[in-house]
Amino acid sequence: MAKKPLQKLELTWIGKGDEPKLEPRILVENPEYSYGDPDSENMLIHGDNLLALKALEQDYAGKVKCIYIDPPFNTGAAFDHYDDGVEHSIWLDLMHRRLTILHTLLHNEGSIFIHLDDNEVDYCKIILDEIFSRDNFINRITLEARSPSAFSTVNPGVFKASEYILWYAKNKSNWESRSMRVESNRDTAYNKFIVNRDLDESEWAFLPLKQIFLESLNEDRLGIIHQFIADIYKCRGFSKRQIENWIRVHFPLQLLINIKQVSSYLHAKLKKIDDLDTFKLSVYKYILEKCSYNYSEKDMDRFVFDHAKYVYRDTEISDDGAGQETVNLKYQSIEQPNKVFKLERNNGLDTIYIYNGKQISFYSKNIEEIDGKLTSTKLLTNVWTDISWEGIANEGRVKFKKGKKPEKLLERCIQLTSNDGDLVLDSFLGSGTTAAVAHKMGRRYIGIELGDHAITHCYPRLKAVVDGEQGGISKSVNWKGGGGFKYYTLAPSLLKKDKFDNWIISKEYNADMLAAAMSKQEGFKFNPHESIYWKQGQSSERDYIYTTTQFLTVESLDQIKDEMQPDETLLICCKSYQKECKSKYPGITIKKIPQMLLGRCEFGKDDYSFNIINSPLMESDISDEEPETSIEKISVQELSDEKKKSTKKQKDYPGLFD
Repeated sequence: MAKKPLQKLELTWIGKGDEPKLEPRILVENPEYSYGDPDSENMLIHGDNLLALKALEQDYAGKVKCIYIDPPFNTGAAFDHYDDGVEHSIWLDLMHRRLTILHTLLHNEGSIFIHLDDNEVDYCKIILDEIFSRDNFINRITLEARSPSAFSTVNPGVFKASEYILWYAKNKSNWESRSMRVESNRDTAYNKFIVNRDLDESEWAFLPLKQIFLESLNEDRLGIIHQFIADIYKCRGFSKRQIENWIRVHFPLQLLINIKQVSSYLHAKLKKIDDLDTFKLSVYKYILEKCSYNYSEKDMDRFVFDHAKYVYRDTEISDDGAGQETVNLKYQSIEQPNKVFKLERNNGLDTIYIYNGKQISFYSKNIEEIDGKLTSTKLLTNVWTDISWEGIANEGRVKFKKGKKPEKLLERCIQLTSNDGDLVLDSFLGSGTTAAVAHKMGRRYIGIELGDHAITHCYPRLKAVVDGEQGGISKSVNWKGGGGFKYYTLAPSLLKKDKFDNWIISKEYNADMLAAAMSKQEGFKFNPHESIYWKQGQSSERDYIYTTTQFLTVESLDQIKDEMQPDETLLICCKSYQKECKSKYPGITIKKIPQMLLGRCEFGKDDYSFNIINSPLMESDISDEEPETSIEKISVQELSDEKKKSTKKQKDYPGLFD
């Protein structure tokens, strides 16, 4: 009986499993658009992002700590020239290819954020489960990305305000889980005050927060209030009108909100004075509050924040999940009312206070300094409503209608997943927000953008960041400028077809470019030796590669062999060679180019893009003029000539194209 093929649950689409073998291109710096520190490791890459990711794979595999991407949402408008089913498959196929390489680039402790709307977010999660594993799913974040307005709510139905971020780790067991607190309204459940917490718990006194606040607010008025209360007995037997007139004569009217209301209160109290001390206390509290009409909620908040270690709330203690020690103290405190019980855990780092059967939590754990000021906070959840999209149009001094994301959003993602000096990557850079924020936060970064806005948006935005622009998060992170970035383009395909339909080496490649490209093709790191011309790249400490377009003779091979150490090996890539060279030395392997490259990858293709027709409207308020020379028209030969690092050659030996 034939065995049934192994089945699995998976998402499939047209073209799955037929992914092309990508050509590992080299990157060529364009010094004209590099800016700032010449030793900067930051990279702005202009080119197809799938080819650019492949170009990064060899040198950056496992090195990126945080990835944020904001790919096309596939709303239909960008793909309306496709059949709907094909459109969906295209989106899934293009995303799967990119996410596969991004997984390779991610550090073992790193994580990735994918920003989408509800058109494809659920399908993308299935792809991510396949590539990253469901076990490495961290969270789905819901963003309040827009608010309803008269213009946007004319159509019936529920207004769509949310977007989503899928958050995965490379390896959740190695991922550093971090919590974060965000600004919130003051929690009024913290409504009591401990005036002497600095003393032993046995001496604590619990007083109303409002009373202490009002006393602090009215320190200059207390003398007037006390005198008023001492004299109030003269009004015993007075009518409401008489008390009101007496107040007008004897009390500063500007301190009271409503004289009639105060008069009515005093008239009722003066009718029944059973206990003089109780009367004085109740009148004192009442008058104190009525004399404090000119404070705001901000005054109250500031008072609470400044005294947060004394402000507390009490909560019920569950007998089920609080822990046996805590439950025991709960019942001891009920049996001994007004006594504070203290339980220290984790070597004294964690302290629990229990009073009258309830646990006391101090507000100090909810107060943090955000953007230079003390504020009330709450734990960050997976619903982010506190980041405003309003007012971001001019962030970074560039406009990117309907495509720009707030710098605050990127700051949060980067802060949750990386530290100073870590590498951040965005392969759908758009207007450059991710790179700008990473730069301001002291991270290294790689940004990839296919469109012209690599020049019209990303370049001027990052240039402004280096110069110290003060938009976005600049003030909150105390950004003053500095650093730099290098601008790269993808080299053209290494091979192209001639008029006879034969594959040949592209004439746009000069000596250094060809040597670098062959090193990458063969898995070597391009690192030319200062004096030994044939040591152009290394794959290990003793393994080297040498590329030449010249005819390799036995004499040339003998001289190379004489310079090699006994334990060194060498791969020679050349256009042709004497047949006697082929197996002359066991430590030297010789391969022909371009024949050695044929069939290993897809040459001659430069565009694996999403084919978006309606890209976001691109405007720049830095410059309305087109650059004199577009990036597409700058040849790789010209770029390389501007920044040429020729390998030092041995005398009497020709160069690659000599």
